[in-house]
Amino acid sequence: DGARHAAHALAMACAARVAGEALQLAPADELFSCGLLASLGQLALATLRPQAYGQLLALHGGGATSLLLCEQSRRFGHHELALSAILMRGWGMPDILCDAVRCHAAPPGFGQAGRMTDLAWLLKLASGFADLILINGAGPRGPSMTAARALGLDAQHMETLLRHSSAEWSEWRDILALAEPGAASRMRTRSRRAARMAFSEFI
Repeated sequence: DGARHAAHALAMACAARVAGEALQLAPADELFSCGLLASLGQLALATLRPQAYGQLLALHGGGATSLLLCEQSRRFGHHELALSAILMRGWGMPDILCDAVRCHAAPPGFGQAGRMTDLAWLLKLASGFADLILINGAGPRGPSMTAARALGLDAQHMETLLRHSSAEWSEWRDILALAEPGAASRMRTRSRRAARMAFSEFI
């Protein structure tokens, strides 16, 4: 679903910027870019290997679970998060952000200190926020709360950051007219064309 992918990427970008700025983990513009690009590997697989990728999603679900990522690596040589990291590194994104993207589906465990670990948990929080934003916040908080606790946030602070992330996403959505069917269709067409050019050398 190209429109949903674009909306989720934008929501994750907003959430990464808002939460990252509050926690002072990295420059806000870098975090926004990181959130926006974190799911590029998924778009790459869906664009260049649609049938095989669709089969894996049907078997293992749509989330970046460990089983799905392992099967992607076996089938394609890289899983979607690794592809995102490869593309980001090739475009000059800081290594620490690329590494955080690669492992944010299953960040290093609690107690493993380090800035990359914090950034991975931040991206996991941003991804959870994006899921909630796309359903108007009416979903379970478990995954987001786990990431929030890893970052030292309580439930109240997490909800505040979620509201601010949602508000920023709404502003961007209106600016980009993502909610308009015609605009979404044009964006999907441009995304497919650009993706084939950008991803073909990696897969």
